[in-house]
Amino acid sequence: MELQNEDIKIEQYPVVGDLQNAFASRYPFLKIDFYEADNSGRVAKPTPLASTKKLSQLPRYDANAVLDISADRTIAEITEAFFTTLGVAIQVSRKSGKVWNVITVTENWTLKTQNSAAEFISSLMKISQINP
Repeated sequence: MELQNEDIKIEQYPVVGDLQNAFASRYPFLKIDFYEADNSGRVAKPTPLASTKKLSQLPRYDANAVLDISADRTIAEITEAFFTTLGVAIQVSRKSGKVWNVITVTENWTLKTQNSAAEFISSLMKISQINP
């Protein structure tokens, strides 16, 4: 499904996995995992929510809600937006070759910068595997 204006319309995505795929289609070198949140929006339990979990079962579900995932938004901003809109904590990870690293230190970087950095790192790792 194509994103328009880089918005995610919640009603179009019945389960967590659909929302993850919508995000990944825009930012292929980033991924989001969903977690139960405490009252401050931090991860309450270390196990991610199942990709099959219905969004309608999330604490603050609103079918009419829209999440802005524009390239100029920071990780910190979208983390807050997901908590405010759905009542869940998210962790954004950046691809580094074949592994995913949770973003913590660079939460103030934009999605565009994060995705570009991950693409660059992954391309370097591919080159180093070809030419050891």
